[in-house]
Amino acid sequence: MGQRNVIARLTVGVFLVGSIAVGAVLAQDDGPPAPRTFGPDTTAVGSFTGQGTTAPALQCDAPSDPSTPRECSGFLASSVDGTLLDVTVRVPQSAGLHPLVVYVHGWGASKNAGRQYDDDLAGGGKVDTAGVTHGGGYTYLRYSTRGFGKSWGQTNFGDVDVELADLRSMIGQVVDDVRLEADPGAVAVMGASYGGAHSWLAAAQPTFTSPGGKTVQLRTVVPVAAGSDLLYALIPNGKPNDATSPAGGVKLSYVNGLFLTGFRTPSQTRPYSNYPLYLFGWIAVVNGTEPNYALPFWKPIVDGIQGYRSVYWQQRFWDVAANNATRLPIFQVQGFTDDLFPIHESLRMLRALKVIDANYPIKSYFGDVGHPRAVNKVGEVSYVVDSMLEWLDDFVKGVGTRAPVFDVGVSITRPYATPFDAGAVINVSTYDALATSHVSQSFEGVNVLTFNPANTSGFRWDPVVLLTAQELGVNPPAPPSDEVPTDMAVYEVAVSQVSQSPDGVLIAGQPTVTFEAFTTAERVQLNVRLFDVTPTGDKQLVTRGTYTVDTGRPGVPIGRMPITIVTYGNVWQAAAADTLRLEITNVDSPYIAPSRVPSVTEVSKVSLDIPVR
Repeated sequence: MGQRNVIARLTVGVFLVGSIAVGAVLAQDDGPPAPRTFGPDTTAVGSFTGQGTTAPALQCDAPSDPSTPRECSGFLASSVDGTLLDVTVRVPQSAGLHPLVVYVHGWGASKNAGRQYDDDLAGGGKVDTAGVTHGGGYTYLRYSTRGFGKSWGQTNFGDVDVELADLRSMIGQVVDDVRLEADPGAVAVMGASYGGAHSWLAAAQPTFTSPGGKTVQLRTVVPVAAGSDLLYALIPNGKPNDATSPAGGVKLSYVNGLFLTGFRTPSQTRPYSNYPLYLFGWIAVVNGTEPNYALPFWKPIVDGIQGYRSVYWQQRFWDVAANNATRLPIFQVQGFTDDLFPIHESLRMLRALKVIDANYPIKSYFGDVGHPRAVNKVGEVSYVVDSMLEWLDDFVKGVGTRAPVFDVGVSITRPYATPFDAGAVINVSTYDALATSHVSQSFEGVNVLTFNPANTSGFRWDPVVLLTAQELGVNPPAPPSDEVPTDMAVYEVAVSQVSQSPDGVLIAGQPTVTFEAFTTAERVQLNVRLFDVTPTGDKQLVTRGTYTVDTGRPGVPIGRMPITIVTYGNVWQAAAADTLRLEITNVDSPYIAPSRVPSVTEVSKVSLDIPVR
């Protein structure tokens, strides 16, 4: 069936409203999830521990300059199974105990990724743009998680009973070592990407006992560019708080890029795979089958990722958060433009914690940071680090320069070559206060998407970029997405028609696309992309989103149904002379793997709602 793919005529009436009925979609089940029982975990421990090959010990240097921190490096054995982990601890030479900050690196990296914060934390601190020094004076622990860097063992993908037990074991041994002068009562955990997931999960057990009997107390966690429900982050279905109904589409380029960058080639010093066999089995299922969580070979993946590696599903975390005596202050950093861990990953936690207590001590920063397509501009990363250090000073040292403010800070995403402007950061009391109104546009016409599973579009990221992005390294410009003409409906509206301002419109939040779909297929994946197009034809991807519909019964058609797709969002200034271009397609691959189920989908009654400020 051919596609009637003419840009749809605009209906009369672009209107500005103070609020609109998309709140129910954006606020989908905002509170903590209902307690849920998962099947058994899948892990691999006890092999390739390094015992008998590497001696567990830390060796410390003795710098003559008293302003230079001492550095102690070596291997410490995890209490889980004796696996030896590669550790570096930097210790200020000032007298007395020092608060302890722990940095956990991203997937496939090592303790060396945290070296960039050595001086900021254990040294003299970092001077911000206002001339104020933050940080400094901390004992600073960074280590390579099992299976990465020079650490022994095999990775278990951030498991609560393996890697998080490793984390507590490392902290416990550091506070017990008198040479390291770490205060067990003042500990913080921070990290990016994989390390950010560690930070979230660490908050589920903020108090524990060291091997030497000391009570360890976490004071705060700082997760950066992290996933909170890894199943949804990797296989989104368009329902952020209900990732399993139905199974979504796999983020093909990211899942495989991460798998490749995390694999450590066996060597003479580490003559084994750092991936256990079950991870090879999981990636084979993910790449080789249509996602279907009712099938037995998918169940261990769902249970393992959600039940034992995602903070959102840890009942212990919510129990701790609900108790004033045990809850931790949290500073989370996430990217609107992070296509691996979009803002949904932070919003589900922010909203759930605010349901527990409207005054829960959580601060959020949302910007152009994280994994590609985020840029990680040097100025913005420096601003984020300043904010993190100020937060640590407030909650770990207790010597902040001002009373802690629990709010949402948002940067405006600028074109790649435009420097970050800290003065343009928007601070609001709540995320919902970011948008002050909405503009909406309806489109006439019926379009037909004809989907052939062999016909793919999109772009592929160099997997090496993912490794850099996890530590907030600068990313290259995003390449343009390809187009499949028979598989895409296009709708355009001039910015001047949705805003009378000479400055155009400031998109502020998550645009929502609604339409009516009709298909005889049993499963269909529907993706949207919103572009800002300049008069010269330059296209900038502002945001994207995805939604999967599945009857769960082969041969039973979906029929006609309303579709609502809440995009990842952005804060983006669209100039008055520009055009907003909305694309609806079955294919956004290899970003998201297309369905293996062919379909013909009729799309009508399309509406675009844009939060603005």
